[in-house]
Amino acid sequence: MSKKESFFWTSFSDLMTSLFFVMLLLVVVSITVVEHSNKVNNAKLQQEKLRADSLRMVSEKQLNRIKELNQAIKNIDTKHFEYNEKTRKHTIKDVKAEFHNQSHDIKDIGDDDKNKLIEAGRAIQEFLKESNKKYEAEKRTNPKAVNPQYLIIIEGHTSKDNFINNDNLSYRRALALVKLWEENNINLRNANEYKNCELLIAGSGQSGKDRIAPDDRENTSNRRFVIHIIAKPGGLIDE
Repeated sequence: MSKKESFFWTSFSDLMTSLFFVMLLLVVVSITVVEHSNKVNNAKLQQEKLRADSLRMVSEKQLNRIKELNQAIKNIDTKHFEYNEKTRKHTIKDVKAEFHNQSHDIKDIGDDDKNKLIEAGRAIQEFLKESNKKYEAEKRTNPKAVNPQYLIIIEGHTSKDNFINNDNLSYRRALALVKLWEENNINLRNANEYKNCELLIAGSGQSGKDRIAPDDRENTSNRRFVIHIIAKPGGLIDE
């Protein structure tokens, strides 16, 4: 009987010792896992903070660059353009570019006004060339320099006479101006020559903004086009 009791307590002691080591191992593993998890979470938080700081710095640089480019656009050849602070758009000075009713023929516009439109196109052309020259000069000292990109939109308008083809007519009026420029060696659609420019031809019909009041069928002043020069927000700085 004594031998049996001695065997029981010896086995029980071994079992408790084994359980103690198992529990100790589990505690150590748990602590290790928690510490590793905390390190991973802290690393993630640090990465997120660094990413947020980096994005904020990039956004500030982009905003400052956009302001700089917009200021450059404002100063484009004031001989031919004037900048409207309210609408933030350019208009060509002293030009009466009105088409005849339901017409998109550029011949509707007088020779003097067509010459002013051609000179305005050359002013835009020169602006883009100067911007590219400035980039090339900067690139020689800063290999990460980014060529500023501009979006030029030629937008045609029509008078509010409810003509069924006003949308198409307004587009054709804008296209007529682009073709007039191209006939005079101002080809802003040439992507090989103007890598810093994207030209869009658009027509807003009898809707849209920047319309001349009173906006009714009797107002022929809306048979025209509007030129938008916009700094594109993408690709303004080196990452």
